[in-house]
Amino acid sequence: MYNLFMEKCNENQSIGVSMITYRRIFGTEYNMSFFKPKKDQCSTCNEYQKASTEEKLSLKLKYKEHLQRKEASMKNKEEDKKRAASDKSFKSITCDMQSVLQIPISQLCENNIIPSPLHAWYRSLPSSCSIQDVTAEPSENDPDEEEENY
Repeated sequence: MYNLFMEKCNENQSIGVSMITYRRIFGTEYNMSFFKPKKDQCSTCNEYQKASTEEKLSLKLKYKEHLQRKEASMKNKEEDKKRAASDKSFKSITCDMQSVLQIPISQLCENNIIPSPLHAWYRSLPSSCSIQDVTAEPSENDPDEEEENY
């Protein structure tokens, strides 16, 4: 927004202000602030929280199921972390799929945000909210297994 403000100042041939001054005035005189999310937020939770009372009634079952899946996945993650700590033959890998898949996969490839050698792999990733059926295939050349064999 600051950049847009500076562009407007240049168009009107007026003198702009520093970003610090802009933020101070914007936050105090206009009683507005810049949103800083405290943690990742998913679209299902945001949709429910922003919904009107009538909309919440229709979304209630979907939201309740979503929270149950969230709790189950957190429990599974904790169990996997404990198992990985105690069982050296078990590896647990996690990633933040919510942040990875925000943009439709095809757009990432078409706009060359993803390097072309990886297009096929990215297109094979699940793009729906449910990724429970996806499991990693073991690597043929797992370096940890090679070390154990010697």
